[in-house]
Amino acid sequence: MVHLLLVLAAIFVVIWLVFHALGGLVNLLWIGFLIALGVWLFGFLRRRLTHS
Repeated sequence: MVHLLLVLAAIFVVIWLVFHALGGLVNLLWIGFLIALGVWLFGFLRRRLTHS
């Protein structure tokens, strides 16, 4: 019984770590997306202002 509980605890810890890693990855993707959007907007506005 104790062995089963240890295995279950280890599985839960691994699942918890995977979820935390995925959360961090999603945050990094959002930050990268926002930076790319900002760079695109900056270039877009600069082109509009220099052409007119």
